[in-house]
Amino acid sequence: MKRMIPDWEKQGVVIAWPTCLSKYVGKKNNLLPFYRQLLKIFMDHSVPTFVLVSTQKDIEDIRVSHGHQPHLRVVYIPGLCDIWLRDCSPWVVNDEGVRTYWQPGYDPDYLKKEHFRAAMGPVMESFARSYLSEDSILSSVFSQFKGNLECDSKTFYWEGGNATYNASGTLIATNHILKANNVTHAQVSAMVQKDLGVDSLMLIDSEPGDILHHSDGTLRFWDDQTILLSDLTNLTDSRLTPYQKNKYKDFFSKLENLLKAKGYEFIPIPVGPFHDGEWLDGAPSARGCYINYLHMKDLVILPVFGNQEQDLLAVQAFESLNDRFYSGKKKLVSLDSSVLADFGGVLNCVTWTV
Repeated sequence: MKRMIPDWEKQGVVIAWPTCLSKYVGKKNNLLPFYRQLLKIFMDHSVPTFVLVSTQKDIEDIRVSHGHQPHLRVVYIPGLCDIWLRDCSPWVVNDEGVRTYWQPGYDPDYLKKEHFRAAMGPVMESFARSYLSEDSILSSVFSQFKGNLECDSKTFYWEGGNATYNASGTLIATNHILKANNVTHAQVSAMVQKDLGVDSLMLIDSEPGDILHHSDGTLRFWDDQTILLSDLTNLTDSRLTPYQKNKYKDFFSKLENLLKAKGYEFIPIPVGPFHDGEWLDGAPSARGCYINYLHMKDLVILPVFGNQEQDLLAVQAFESLNDRFYSGKKKLVSLDSSVLADFGGVLNCVTWTV
């Protein structure tokens, strides 16, 4: 029997070092300090970590700054050209006790004009195959994650940022996947039941104004029966018109009613003020999107954005979740993610958890 492995059961993480593209390490918007802090958090909490790099120099730089850590592997990947790994990485499935990695296709319509990024699917597939078969890597840190890579669905386009799932057979995504693949709900349901062990596929509308049509900025499973939901009912941003605020409220109310009807508990998570500015990577800034946290078996990394009042509300909300669901045992770390957010995504977007 197959089942998808949810966030809170995953122990390892893969990230792509931002030097893969010059725009990520510019004078004004340099992601290197952020990534060094993120990697330090992983090392401090003994998280098995793969860092994908695009040059041999990056390998030496990381070794100099972080030393020889037993939980760290730096892997040179020719052709690496992006940091947003969640969208193009394989999905992790437990198939009768054996891990399998389901690789959907990656060619999102919002990036059609940026053809270099459509290459990330094959790059990640190649990486997945190599790390699953390379004894030199597996024998050290990631041997416990060995499995089989299944690529039967490469022609079905589905970004990882448009999926949240529990361990009991439910997957939630936006209904944009129907348009992207010209299929029906019934057809997708049959595919994910067969390939992923998903018994219930819930499709929701995209959040108003979300050009990515992803679910991970709107809601996330926290455990099998609890869903965290971005609170769009009390947006304080003065730049929003009353009409826009009502659209968000109506969207939230519809989603709230759907989750209630399905029997899920939902918990509102604060949303910070929207942030104007240049679209650095094809999407608006994601500052204030606290729900795009990174969730792992023993660790939650919460993005904060330099807004003291809103950051405090978010931290308190997640401390309460940790106390209630994990008796305070899960490590909760906050990380200023403002610079990353200005490129259009936050922590869930730039990580592949395994």
